[in-house]
Amino acid sequence: MSKNALNSTSSAGDLEALVMPHLDLACAVALKLTRDAERTERLIRETLQELLSDSSVLADGRSLKTILLSRLRANFISRYADPQPVSVRVGGRKGCRKAARELPSPA
Repeated sequence: MSKNALNSTSSAGDLEALVMPHLDLACAVALKLTRDAERTERLIRETLQELLSDSSVLADGRSLKTILLSRLRANFISRYADPQPVSVRVGGRKGCRKAARELPSPA
């Protein structure tokens, strides 16, 4: 999809459809950062809610994948960064898909 097509996206439903192809990558990055399935799920949910509620997300012409990963990293740093290492739990991607399905419908 071209940048012009992305920039013409106006509804949250369209934005959600554009985010979904990048969800597996975002889940993998979140799991790598948090090293915990539950924290990964919360981080993905919060990041997606923030992204979907921001109607100007595509106004600057950056790619959606870049915006998603940048916000994911920023949210991790501000909310979840932990100086103590935690054990790695497998299965975080399924939780990410579940978190995405549980998002409230755009108004």
